[in-house]
Amino acid sequence: MADIHFGPQKLRDSVLNFRFSAIYPNTLRQPAPPDTDPILKENGANWASILRTLKKTSRGKQAWEQIREMMEIVMPQLEDITTQAVGGFIMPRFKVREASGEAHLFDPSQISDGTLRILGILLALYQTPHPSLMIIEEPEQTVNPALLALLADAFREVSERTQLLITSHSPHLIDCFEPENIQVVAMQNGETRISPIRASQREAVKEHLLSLEQIMSSEGLLPEDA
Repeated sequence: MADIHFGPQKLRDSVLNFRFSAIYPNTLRQPAPPDTDPILKENGANWASILRTLKKTSRGKQAWEQIREMMEIVMPQLEDITTQAVGGFIMPRFKVREASGEAHLFDPSQISDGTLRILGILLALYQTPHPSLMIIEEPEQTVNPALLALLADAFREVSERTQLLITSHSPHLIDCFEPENIQVVAMQNGETRISPIRASQREAVKEHLLSLEQIMSSEGLLPEDA
């Protein structure tokens, strides 16, 4: 069990290491100047600089290799994502190789919304140094539902070293987790409350009578204390 007896300095350092992520494709498509900050901005605007920095250290290269392997599932012909300085900006290029062996370079304006969003989320998850807490808002937006399981796998892996809070309205994504991992946010008597899923719904999933996706798509996930 993690040490929960924080002294003032340790608590301060932990809070300063919290990260928030609300990354959207339009931001990732915008050219950005070089940024020496090793931390990915909340909107991902400095992602090209973060990618360039990752590739300069052994730890970062390992993180990039994890990202690249997952991105190959999203873009099977993706070989690499490179960066270069052009006119005061850091420009990323997606290197795609056809079965014939011919390679092509694409800029972010030519890449789909879902692909860019997945890349941004993965960069947020695997950035170094690792945050103590990360909050990611609705990762399912613009993402093909068939690829949400890939993000769920990444969330599970990263959660072994970083506390993750994920907000979601997606039955597909929710279904990738156990009921014990899910908290329901609901308005009750004018107050916002966060509660475990109702016991009867958890039991239905445990007994394989219904899935979380089926429950959420029908009556919705209900809080325990409602």
